[in-house]
Amino acid sequence: MDNKKNVLSDTVNVTIHQSYLQDENASYGKVQRNTAYIGNVIEAIVRQNNTLKEETLLFAAGLLRDGMLELLSQGKAVDVLELGVIYPKVSESMDTATPDVSDIPQLVLGYTASTKALSAVAHLTAGATIAAQSVPVIKEAWDMKQCAANGTLTAGQGVRLTGRKLKIAGKAEATGVFFVPVDDSGSIDESGSNWIRAAETKKLSQNTQGTLLFVLNKDIAPGTYKIVIKTAFGNGERVNKTVRTGMMSASVKVRADS
Repeated sequence: MDNKKNVLSDTVNVTIHQSYLQDENASYGKVQRNTAYIGNVIEAIVRQNNTLKEETLLFAAGLLRDGMLELLSQGKAVDVLELGVIYPKVSESMDTATPDVSDIPQLVLGYTASTKALSAVAHLTAGATIAAQSVPVIKEAWDMKQCAANGTLTAGQGVRLTGRKLKIAGKAEATGVFFVPVDDSGSIDESGSNWIRAAETKKLSQNTQGTLLFVLNKDIAPGTYKIVIKTAFGNGERVNKTVRTGMMSASVKVRADS
C-alpha cells in the first residue's frame, strides 16, 4: 500500500455560493476538501501510540483494504472501521413500471456515516470563508425567428442568450443550457430530474463569454421555463473542476412553431 501523504490545512475553509435556484438572497456553503491520506492517518496514530512501527501499520491497512474490497465485490455492505457503512446501490431510476433484472442499471457505491463519525465533526467551525467565483449571468434570451427578446421563444428555432460568463466548457454530462419547467405556483424542481437539456457544447454555433447561440429542441413542450446555464469554464482557457450554475431571473414562455 502506498504511504501517501498530504499537506493538511489547520483550518476548515468554506466556499460561499449564492443560490440562483431559490430566493435571490439565499446562499449555501461547500467545505473545501482537506484530504488526509493513509500516511497522514498513520502519523496521527504514531503520535498517540508508537508501539507499532509505521511499516507494520501500513501493511495492516493494506490487508484491511483488500478484505473490504473483496466483500464489496461480493455485493456486501461494509462497516469501515465504525466510521460508516459503504454499500452497493442502484445508480439511477428505471423507466418502466414492471422492471426485471435486465432493467437494473449499473451499481455504484453509497455511504452512510456512523454516529461516531458525525460526532467527530459536530464541534467544527469554519476557520475561513471564501467567496465563490461569479456565476453565469443571462441578461436576455432572443428568439431568432421573431428577432425579439420579448420573453417568448419558439421550439425548433434559434435562440441567442446574451450576458456574461456564459461560455460553456467541462464534462458534457454535467454542463450545458437547460430549460427548467416552472409550475403554476412559480416553483421549479431543484433536483434537476425534469430539466431539459437544450444545448451542450458541441451543439452551440456560438459559445463565448457574452453570447450563446443554439437551436432549441423542436419537441420541447410549450410552457413556462427558467433557463439555466451550467459551466466549468474558468479564466483564460482554463476549465475548472467546479461546475458553476446561473439562472436567468425572468421566466420565458416556449411556443410551438407555426
